[in-house]
Amino acid sequence: MTALGRRYPHAWKVCDEFRTDKGSALPDWPDWCFLPLPAMYPVVTDGRDVKLSQQQALDLYRLAALSAWRMMQGIYRFDPAVFEAIADTPVTGDLPHEILFRLPEWAVYVETPGLLYGGETLHGFFAHLDFALDTGAAELRLLLDADGALDPLGLPLGPWPLSESIARTLAATGTEAARAASAAAGAGVRTVVEPLVSLLLYLCSQAAEIGDGTRRPANPQPKKTKRGPRLFQAEKPTAWDVGVRLGAALRRA
Repeated sequence: MTALGRRYPHAWKVCDEFRTDKGSALPDWPDWCFLPLPAMYPVVTDGRDVKLSQQQALDLYRLAALSAWRMMQGIYRFDPAVFEAIADTPVTGDLPHEILFRLPEWAVYVETPGLLYGGETLHGFFAHLDFALDTGAAELRLLLDADGALDPLGLPLGPWPLSESIARTLAATGTEAARAASAAAGAGVRTVVEPLVSLLLYLCSQAAEIGDGTRRPANPQPKKTKRGPRLFQAEKPTAWDVGVRLGAALRRA
C-alpha cells in the first residue's frame, strides 16, 4: 500500500474525491463496493486516455484492492483448527454470491498459513467486491499475496458453479487489462481459489465468530469536516482473531 502510494502520489486523494461524488456528480453504486474498478484508470494513467501497459494494468487491480483495504486495514487470522476445517470444505453447487455482499469490511486481508500458490508460499489474500456501473454485474476480486507476487484474480458472481466462475476468468483474455487480471490463472489456481472462497463465506456468515465479542469489524462512518462529511483511513492495521472458541471446541472433540 505504501509502495503504490509513492508510485501514484494522488491515488488516495482521487479515491476520496470519487467517494465524495458517489450518487451526485457520479452514478451511484451499492454500499458493499468501495469504488468500482474504473475509478483506478485516471490514477494509473494520470488522467490521460491511453492504453495501459502491463504494469499499469496490474497496478489497476492492486490499487482497487488496497484503496478499499486502507480504510480499515483488517487482518483476519483463523484459529488453526477452524482454518483447516473450512479450507478443506469444498464449495459445491451454485456460488451463493449474495452472501459475499456481507463481507465485514469493504476489503479484507485473510492470512493463509500452509497454503501454496504456484509452488510458492501463499501468505494471504485481499478480497473485495466490484460493481459494473454499466451492467450492474458483481465480481469478487482477489489479490493473492505470495512470495514474489501480488497477483489479481476476478471471479464473476452469478447463479453458476464456482468452476464456471473460474472458467470465465481464464477465458477473459480479450484486453490487456483482462490478461493482467488473469495473470494469476495457471497451474494450481483452481485448487487454491476454492479454499479462499470457503474462508470468505465463513466471514460473511451470520454465525461467524470474529474478535472477542466486545466489538466487530465494520466500515468507517463519515466524519464532519469544514468541507462536509469525509471518510478517513485507518491509522494502522487491526488484527481480528476468527473462530477461537470454535477452534477450542474442535480440539476438545
